[in-house]
Amino acid sequence: MKAFDKIFVNLSNHPSHLWVKEQREAAGENIIDFPFPNIDPRATRLDIGLMAINTYNAIMKEVGNGYVSDNITILVQGEMGFVYQMVEYLHLQGIMRVVHATSERLSEVMPSGDKLVTFKFIQFRLY
Repeated sequence: MKAFDKIFVNLSNHPSHLWVKEQREAAGENIIDFPFPNIDPRATRLDIGLMAINTYNAIMKEVGNGYVSDNITILVQGEMGFVYQMVEYLHLQGIMRVVHATSERLSEVMPSGDKLVTFKFIQFRLY
């Protein structure tokens, strides 16, 4: 990738190769999957804040130097305490295109009485 290419960082537990076509197209060609950290439920707010900083640093190392905040979109989805602190930290670093995916929930009651729920990707929305 060139330094002026736009990139989309997927910070979630959902690898982009498993996304539907519409979601991949909305993200663009240059998607970098970055694993969402495993969050210990006993972690403190400070622990989570440090994880957010370390995750930011790891993402920037992976993306490489030469990228400016206008070229980066970061999808952040996962454990809510971490998501909140990660989004706040990204904004403080000047990365304003931080998004989450929106979907339409479709449910159908099957003849057996079981409910089948599917989600249809709609868009990425800014935090």
